[in-house]
Amino acid sequence: MAEFSDALFNNNIKNLESLAKKQSILLERRILELSEIVATVISEISKTYGEPSDVYELLSFISEEYRTATALAHSESLTENREKLAKYISSLGDTDKYIFCELLADYTKDKINLSEKAFITEAVGGESFTYVKNPISDEAYEVFTENLADARVFYSKTFKEAVQMVCDNAVDFCLLPLEEKGDRIHTVNQLIFSYDLKINGVTPVFGMDGMADMKYAMVSKFLALPETVDGDDRYLEIRLPTDSSVSIAQLVSAAELFSNSAYRINTETLKLDNSEKNYYEIVFRDDGGGFTKLLTYLTVFTGEYIPVGIYKNLE
Repeated sequence: MAEFSDALFNNNIKNLESLAKKQSILLERRILELSEIVATVISEISKTYGEPSDVYELLSFISEEYRTATALAHSESLTENREKLAKYISSLGDTDKYIFCELLADYTKDKINLSEKAFITEAVGGESFTYVKNPISDEAYEVFTENLADARVFYSKTFKEAVQMVCDNAVDFCLLPLEEKGDRIHTVNQLIFSYDLKINGVTPVFGMDGMADMKYAMVSKFLALPETVDGDDRYLEIRLPTDSSVSIAQLVSAAELFSNSAYRINTETLKLDNSEKNYYEIVFRDDGGGFTKLLTYLTVFTGEYIPVGIYKNLE
């Protein structure tokens, strides 16, 4: 059967390989065009606005200037193929955006600090904590403060009180139960969202009997890059409205091309000012590419995204 199939499809496979070589030439031309667009946009922004003060300012200008190339099927295409051609062409537009961000990162490498540090506001040190005391939260506190020389704790009566202490700068961090048996705790998610807090660390806790199966979050007012060593896993968590112009499929594809992967995706309905909105909460894992290009893509093409946390070692 295998020999029959090889003989039957041999010419088709050779033709597809030949077409791929021709497409490769055209795709390289697209890369060169995109590269010229990057150089032109950066040059024009510098002339018009001067040197942007930070990465977000630069990328907001680029987001306003970026235009997707109009791509239509050739007029001589067979009627029955037009819908299929439209799908091929649509994927080209998505890939253009991914390549644009890679070129942008390369082009600005020596001009501005387009790196994770440019996107992440590193919090000034501090070792004061608050949490609602119980055996599980005590265990989480011990894990989070294991390497801190001067950790101090002030107990809170409620989660909301703990959050308010952080917002009032009374403490640097509060510890909140984030997940139970793999499910996010809605009331805690709502608190983090309402007060625009950030997750700086996540740790599993199991209790004295090993049956608790919870994850606790170390939460503050700022995003901060965690210190890592070889072998650590790193995660970036974002929140994105479900009606965003960029779909989950597009975002996951972009992440994979930037050597990141979607570790967790769930939806949540959150309230703000007496109105409700649906969000995707997405956790990406760094598979070796870092998060700079993904953060660039998110900032340029998904202006509504909210960075929620960056942390390590969920497993």
